[in-house]
Amino acid sequence: MTTRQTPERILDVAERHFARLGYYGASIRAITTEAGVQLALVHYHFKSKDKLYRAVIARRVQALTTERVAMLEAGGRRRRPTLEHVVRALVAPTVELCSTEEGGRHYGQMLGQIINNPEERAQQLLIELFDPVARRFVAAIRETEPRLDSAAAHWGYYFAIGAMVQALAKTGRIERLSGGRCDSRDAETIIDNLVRFITAGLKALAASGARSRPRLKAASKRQARKKTRLRVAALAAGRGATARGRRPR
Repeated sequence: MTTRQTPERILDVAERHFARLGYYGASIRAITTEAGVQLALVHYHFKSKDKLYRAVIARRVQALTTERVAMLEAGGRRRRPTLEHVVRALVAPTVELCSTEEGGRHYGQMLGQIINNPEERAQQLLIELFDPVARRFVAAIRETEPRLDSAAAHWGYYFAIGAMVQALAKTGRIERLSGGRCDSRDAETIIDNLVRFITAGLKALAASGARSRPRLKAASKRQARKKTRLRVAALAAGRGATARGRRPR
């Protein structure tokens, strides 16, 4: 194994372990044993478990971001991009990677772990690696569907990523629920269905004039909570009185 191959070998094995066991379950010693390298080489190339985990994610995200942005820009050069084109650029590269390559499937598992993880480590990865391109796609969504305000476009993007991450799960559940009619390995069908589903959802948000409720100030929040408590208490008192009135005499 050459010096150039060693980091890639470590990343490949680490990806499998992190995907299967999560950050805390994966062991650096187990990773180095399977990779056939000395423990010191992980520290030499990646310094720590945190940085190894980040490197595993960054390797995939950087390649996917390049491909997604290229698809987005290609549509803009040929003609005015459509909302459907933006959505396809958003989901197709990730679905293709996670459906056709073993390492990609492991990345799909890790992506699911990160997206729904409130821990600082996961959120920092989202901020550094995912959020910049996310903002670019939100802007593209608004450009192609101007009826969406900023809040609705952000919610639409958020729902789109949720649908995509769910579609990447290779658990066998969709096959079980559908009685074998659906195949979670069929990247082309998944992409086409996701694009139709997400595009229709964004257009429905736009057509409905969806707007986010303004955030309440602290005083307004306290008043709202007080009113809610009073309503709950009144309902409870009413139910109690009704129950007493129905007792047999």
